[in-house]
Amino acid sequence: IIPPRLALAGSAITSNGYLLWENLKEHARTLEQKVQERTLRLEQEIVERKQAQETLSQQKQLLQTIVDHIPVMITLHNGQGRVEFVNRQLEQILGWSTTDLNNTDLIAECCPDLEQRQQVLDHMLAATGKWLDLKIRTKDDRFVNTSWANVQLSHRLFVGIGQDITERLDAALRERKLAQEASII
Repeated sequence: IIPPRLALAGSAITSNGYLLWENLKEHARTLEQKVQERTLRLEQEIVERKQAQETLSQQKQLLQTIVDHIPVMITLHNGQGRVEFVNRQLEQILGWSTTDLNNTDLIAECCPDLEQRQQVLDHMLAATGKWLDLKIRTKDDRFVNTSWANVQLSHRLFVGIGQDITERLDAALRERKLAQEASII
């Protein structure tokens, strides 16, 4: 459908004898083709973006499932050593949740001894990936033998990975006692 003003202008003849109408029709076809091409590109970009969002959503769900169910404690902490996130395993073993962290300095609570606290902070921020064995306090004032390794994710974000090694240490102690008793007999 051609607007009336365009139809009137298109019927005029230019000074060199060409019909302006033909030029306008060609220009309209070119514009229509460009619009169709751009529409197809936009549709393709939308499909690609939806696919990327779906892939990202699946990856996020996978990572969340791993973090929620892996049998190790996980923390995220900033460049000052302030813990900002803990996973379910840490909640079960130590008693503190991510919401508790808003009002709690987790490192101070877990490590009441100032010297040990500084050792823990130094280890966290060094982020060497090496394990450090620690006896730390839980929310209900018990002490748990743990081992921690830390790695840096970005300039200001670190992840801590911890294990409850109480059972392993108890088993090693029982083995030593049995070996001592066997050597006495």
